Amino acid sequence: MMTKLLIIIFISISSYANIFDDINIYKANEYLNKGKYKEALESYSNIENKTDDINYNIGNILYKQKKYEEA
Repeated sequence: MMTKLLIIIFISISSYANIFDDINIYKANEYLNKGKYKEALESYSNIENKTDDINYNIGNILYKQKKYEEA
């Protein structure tokens, strides 16, 4: 019984985190499409589970901001 409860709690917490990632991805992509690089970078930075595409976008934004070492 205790194991099932812990699994349910873990799944709930994981789903909650994914919702925030989804929101930040949506906001970041909107900012990026509008050329608002500072805001996009901030939203991308708030994503916990970064994919290769997200890291690629972060690198491109940093490059456009002439932050070559960070990119």
